[in-house]
Amino acid sequence: MGWDGSAVFGSLNGGIIGCMAARDEAIKSIENMSDTATWDDIMYRIYVRARISEGLKEAEAGNLIPHEEIKKRFSE
Repeated sequence: MGWDGSAVFGSLNGGIIGCMAARDEAIKSIENMSDTATWDDIMYRIYVRARISEGLKEAEAGNLIPHEEIKKRFSE
């Protein structure tokens, strides 16, 4: 059984092709950061970008909660 990357990358980015796109995005993002960026800064930026990507895919799939429902949940 060989390593296919799924244990690390999961299905968020659509398999191997998506992983390469994610890798390229991560590299571009890091290149645009300050030269004084720390490991924590880099990890945070990649984490946030992954969560945004996941949210956009959920929205495209129609997995949304209406604004009124959110307001109701927070008022309880």
